[in-house]
This record gives sequence, C-alpha cells and structure tokens, in this order.
Amino acid sequence: MINPARTVPANSVGSFIAFGLLAALPISLILLLVGPLAGIWNFLIPNLIFHCLIGIAIYRCRALATPQIVLFVAALVVVSAFLSKFAYQTVMPQLFAHHVQPQVVGQILGRLAWVNGGLIALATIAFFRGRSPIALVAAIMPGPVTAGIIAFATIAPQMVGFGLPGMKALGVVSILAAQTIHAIALWVVATNGNRPVGRGFVSMTLKRPPDLHWLWVLALSAFSGGGFVLLWGIVQGCWAKGAGGSARALAAYLTSTAIMVFVAGMITALPFLETRGLHDALVRIMLALLAVGMAAYWIGAFATATAVETYAKTGQFRDLRLNRLWVFLVPLPYLQFHLSRLAADDPQENSVGAVFA
Repeated sequence: MINPARTVPANSVGSFIAFGLLAALPISLILLLVGPLAGIWNFLIPNLIFHCLIGIAIYRCRALATPQIVLFVAALVVVSAFLSKFAYQTVMPQLFAHHVQPQVVGQILGRLAWVNGGLIALATIAFFRGRSPIALVAAIMPGPVTAGIIAFATIAPQMVGFGLPGMKALGVVSILAAQTIHAIALWVVATNGNRPVGRGFVSMTLKRPPDLHWLWVLALSAFSGGGFVLLWGIVQGCWAKGAGGSARALAAYLTSTAIMVFVAGMITALPFLETRGLHDALVRIMLALLAVGMAAYWIGAFATATAVETYAKTGQFRDLRLNRLWVFLVPLPYLQFHLSRLAADDPQENSVGAVFA
C-alpha cells in the first residue's frame, strides 16, 4: 500500500479528506436538486461549511493560532464564495443549455478551477509563511490537478463508449474533485514540518530528501497536464542545493519552468493573431523555446542525479549509481524513487515531523 505521508499521524489526512468530501455534498446537492439560485447565501453557506471544517482540522494539527485560523477561514470563504457566485450565476446557466458541448464545459470548468486554485494558493501562502517548497507546491496544485480530472471525466466516458457525460454530472465531479484536492493540499501545507532556513515565504533549501512515492509523482504529473512535473522538479532542485550546496539543478529547473510558462502564454495568444506571418514567426520562436526549456530540465535532472549519488555516498555510505538513460527518459519519477529510498534510510526520519519530506 502506498503511504504518501509516513511521518504524520495516520488520522490526519483522513480528517482533511473526510471534511472535504462532507463539505462538498451541500454544493453538489444544490447543483443537482435545486440548480442555480440567486442570493449570496446560496454560495456563502457551502463554502463556509467547507472552510470551517478545514479550520477545525488545521486547529487539530496546531499549525496556526486560533485568531489566525479565523482570519484564514474568512479569507478563503470570501474568495470561494465570490468565484462560486460568479460561476453559478454567470457561467452555469449558459453551460446548461442543450447546444453546449461537454468539451466546452470541461474547458471552462478547468479554467475556473485554475483561477480558484490560484487565489486560494495566494491566501494560503500568506498565512503559512516560511514553509518549505513542498508546501508551496501543495498550495498551487489543486487548480491544475482538478482541471486534469475534469478533462479526464469529460473524455473517458466517450472513450469507453458511454457517450457524452451529463452537464450536471460533470459539475458535481468538478466540485468533489476541487474540494477534496483542496483539503489534501491544505493538509500538506498545515502539517509540513520541513521548516526552511531563513525568513520569507518559501525557503529554497531542503535538507532532507523529499519523500513522495514515485507512483504518486507519476499520477499527479499525468492529471495536472505536466504542471506537477515542473513544480516537483523545483522541489528536487531545492533538495539538491541543500544536500550538496550547488544551485545548478535548482537554477536549471527554474529556468525550464519560466520558459514553459512563457510558452503556455504564447500558445494561448496564438488563436487571436490575425497576421499569418506573425503567427508563423511566433510558432518558430515557441518551438525553439520548447527545445531550450526541455534541455534546461534535463540539465537539472542530471545535476540532481549527481547530488543523489553524492548524498548516498557521504551521508549514508552507499555506493549508489543512477542509470543516466532512465534519468533522461523518465527523470522525475526515477529520481523520486531513489530520493524516497534515501528518505526512508535517513537516520533523522523519526525526528522530523514532515509531509513528503
């Protein structure tokens, strides 16, 4: 059985997931049985229930003082209620029209999940200051992972012959996925004990190998459309810097991520260009940047592989030699497989209360 958090109490993640699912039910029932309604309370109450339950879970983890929890819950309720009201009153009535294709619904819901996840991540980072890069990744990931699940729920029924999914069913899937993933992400942020060295929102140094099963890495990478690949690569680069003192891997991963984000913006802008020559020129520039971004990612992966071998030899007296072909073909899960083994053999494992680290 895969244990994604071997150093935290077993009931901790269960509480967060249970609260997330429990609070998602009122929103799903409104969508299924009642439909879009007017009034702020129809959007405020479900979000208030969800975030109050999450606040209770955070209090049990002793991650924030009570006044901070109250302010945190209030901030998330305001953000989520505003976006929910916008979605239900402005977007959903048009989506429920019979002529709207589920593919379009999935794309719009995915974009809304990205926006909601990004705003919640900003609020979370503001309250949980000074946490490790792992907590930062957890705060950001609900948006892209939820969007990936929505896309899968849109395409999968058609692939197996069940036809197009229903609009309301797709909405319920998006709600359950968003709330549950958000709850898990907050659990990671609240219980992450790998404290940074120095002040600021996020430390760029990790002393202990990040511990996340490579199958989780593979699944999250697939469902996030590759977003997790870039973010977790930065986490591995932060560890390589903390373990060996060299920032080469981290610099390469950050460069690759910056290039890929810029390319994603270019892809979004391409359909709006009317000049054919400018369109073709941007495509050529985009392909060149993709090549540079991929090269930078591989540089980071090979530098991390060297750090893994050095750490195993100096810290655990093991002669570990990584296969560079596997580092090239599947860098993230292959490196994470060895990092998790190093974390399991770390003599300080029992004294570090950390999640994924």
